[in-house]
Amino acid sequence: RFGAVGEGEEIRLLGSGLTSLADVPRLQAVGRSLLALQLHANRLVSVAGLHAACPQLQRLVLSSNEIASLEGLSGLRRLQRLDLSSNCLVSLQGLEGLDALEEVSAAHNRISELDGLLPLRGRSSRLHRVDLRDNAVESLGELLLLGGLDGLADLRLQGQGGRRANPVCGLPGYRAAVLRAAPSVGQL
Repeated sequence: RFGAVGEGEEIRLLGSGLTSLADVPRLQAVGRSLLALQLHANRLVSVAGLHAACPQLQRLVLSSNEIASLEGLSGLRRLQRLDLSSNCLVSLQGLEGLDALEEVSAAHNRISELDGLLPLRGRSSRLHRVDLRDNAVESLGELLLLGGLDGLADLRLQGQGGRRANPVCGLPGYRAAVLRAAPSVGQL
């Protein structure tokens, strides 16, 4: 999904059985200049220390791991794209300081509250795409927390035809609540 980056600036370790960032070969050697890190389908439970190892990171794929906390991401000030799909997340807490973030995918988790998006609000926010399909958002009140995400154009809370929807998607007034809170959303 993320475009290829020049040689030496990207590490891809897909389905390699990694349980810790310490297991990532060459991370210490090239981490300071690393722009993209793809660790899909491993067994990572934490990303603590990632911001210190890879301060220039722009694209991070952590999908299909066992991550339950976003501790360790807040120092990734240049991060633009973040894929956390299919993990063990119940919250998006830990996105503070990610001012360059444009896209976040956290589909197929157990997220029920959207307050983790609060630090990304404001006129300077670059966030324009959020994918939260197949999570546990139940309350229309949670959708109010989308207010202030001024550039949000693409919000995914359910799949095509209503499949993999959050429980909130079945409530009367769901679409109106989203559009009232985040009028810039064009794709819902």
